[in-house]
Amino acid sequence: MDLYFTALIQLLAAHAQNTRNFQKAAHLFERLATSGKYHGDAKIEASAYHQLGMIAQEQRDLAGAEQWYCKAMAIFEKQGDEHGAASTYGQLGRIAHERRDFAGAEQWYRKSLAIDEKQGNEHGAAMTYHQLGRIAEEQCDFASAEQWYRKAMAIFEKQGNEHGAASTYHQLGMIAQEQRDFASAEQWYHKSLAIEEKLGDEHGAASTYGQLGNLARMRGDIAVAERWYRKALAIWVKYGDKHYEAMTRSLLEDLREAAGPGSIPEPGEMESPPPA
Repeated sequence: MDLYFTALIQLLAAHAQNTRNFQKAAHLFERLATSGKYHGDAKIEASAYHQLGMIAQEQRDLAGAEQWYCKAMAIFEKQGDEHGAASTYGQLGRIAHERRDFAGAEQWYRKSLAIDEKQGNEHGAAMTYHQLGRIAEEQCDFASAEQWYRKAMAIFEKQGNEHGAASTYHQLGMIAQEQRDFASAEQWYHKSLAIEEKLGDEHGAASTYGQLGNLARMRGDIAVAERWYRKALAIWVKYGDKHYEAMTRSLLEDLREAAGPGSIPEPGEMESPPPA
């Protein structure tokens, strides 16, 4: 009966988490952790703490997330569960990264990476290579960032992970753009965009449209920049993403002012994308 009860709670908690009912999910995972502790099932207890950390992190409660992850980590390490420990190290790295504690993030990521490489977990290693690339990029160490991204890309391409490859192509485009290698940046963005459009990843496509718009603006090609920004804007409006909608409208307004009166429609006229 205890086995069935545990399995049922796990399913209900996972469903609540996946449907973003975080209050219910947290309640169920806390029950699961209590049950695991009571029955001496350390794996269940630690896994529940890890999920509670993920829920807190989704709600931007970084301090709470860190506490849950540390509880999970202590059990994983005590039990010698390297896979569980590696996953929790990675999440602690993400928290440090969000706080812009780059040194702390890199330490956690490298702890996670050491286990993934030891166990031959290429997918986990690729994800961590990508995150280490992000850290290097944000510190303007573009040479190191490119090395990490290319290590991630090699695995994503080998495993046929198109989503991971598209994300890495996008970041390589940003590095090339930062270094004013516009031709390479454009190539990387189009490689990323081809996958995003193929997979129906509209959020990813909108981000890449925006970067292609930025690239055209840096080249002084106002008309092309405007077309890319309008394609991005249509998606942000469709999904009600007010932050990126406002950012894209501001970029379009800047273009309109630079191009002169009447050359580009007012932002309010840009609710649908231009013809492809």
